[in-house]
Amino acid sequence: MEAFFPELTDVDKRLPKPSSGLVWRDEIVPYARLHLVHAGHIDKSERGVWRITDAGRTYLAAHWSEWQPRYRSSAAGTPPSLPPAAQSSATEGQGASPSEPAEERTHERLKRLVSELAAGLRKHPQVEVTEGPYRYDVVWKDDPQADISPSHAFEVQDRGSLDSALAKLQHARDRWRCELFLVVVDERDGVRARALVDQRTQGAFHRIRHHLTVLSSEELAQLHADITRHASVLQRLLQD
Repeated sequence: MEAFFPELTDVDKRLPKPSSGLVWRDEIVPYARLHLVHAGHIDKSERGVWRITDAGRTYLAAHWSEWQPRYRSSAAGTPPSLPPAAQSSATEGQGASPSEPAEERTHERLKRLVSELAAGLRKHPQVEVTEGPYRYDVVWKDDPQADISPSHAFEVQDRGSLDSALAKLQHARDRWRCELFLVVVDERDGVRARALVDQRTQGAFHRIRHHLTVLSSEELAQLHADITRHASVLQRLLQD
């Protein structure tokens, strides 16, 4: 994998996660694989194996020139050879500055993961739902009809105060009697948020103490991967 990214420095490769492990190996690479699996570009049947699909080869041939990686200099290493199917497209794109698609914002990515989880659990997600003075990132319903109350409410917190997020979730519980989830951006925020939530839910927000689950972005991504991998079995288990 690292051979395809010669611009990575030793510092990049050894950057530790706040909890344990390495950012590059244990966070960036798994997220990249998950994205490719959902796009249908690699085969997910064997865990840990990156095997390109026919759809992936077709996409690569058609789009290589749009996102061909920029390498620093020959001193950084020789870029890997292009797949034969992509060589003609890459040749046509030489001389032009490769465009790099904008990276999906963390907040939007986490909302997408929450929405995709719903399908695996036979729920119906809705995003940016307004109730009273609040707008919720994602809610799940047992039935897509608008007059059915949500069964789950999710708030993704990457900025702003924890008290504001908890106030929104408490309102959701009061209004819908639903289960509540607070998704925080990274492991450090997850540890801090759990400690703060524990304090707050013994005081002003005690009514939601037993209905609130706090997830880090890493935990959400792992849950998403697990449910996606076992989707067919879950569908059978959830059959009426």
